[in-house]
Amino acid sequence: MPTFYRGPGVRITDERFWVLGPDPRSYAIADLQHIGIVHTENGRAMAVLRTSCAGTAAAVAAITFAETDLSQPVGWVCVLLAVGIGVLQINATVEAPARRSELWAFDSSHEQDVCLYTTRDLREFGRVRRALVRAKEWNTAGAS
Repeated sequence: MPTFYRGPGVRITDERFWVLGPDPRSYAIADLQHIGIVHTENGRAMAVLRTSCAGTAAAVAAITFAETDLSQPVGWVCVLLAVGIGVLQINATVEAPARRSELWAFDSSHEQDVCLYTTRDLREFGRVRRALVRAKEWNTAGAS
């Protein structure tokens, strides 16, 4: 029984796909059909909020600059504070959380879609996906 992948959360052989951990389960490789990938953006809403905050800070900076007597130190402090807030918010937007990748399949023995694997690590996700493809190919070739 060849093992195509063995990691902390998943084990894939020519016969089964095991999900390890607090909610362990397994699926027969032969029963997994219509395998697909879903990418979700968890940090999208927060990034939009931060971008709107940055836009607001930039608008406040422009208004402050236009209406402030820059010959006074207080005027410069107001402008620098507004611009600094905008820069910090834009920086936070760039560092939005990575997207989550999910591996889904139709389990023909239970006649339902199942999420086989989910992670934010694209490298690990690629390894699991490729191992599942190899296991499906091996299982199909062995059934012939």
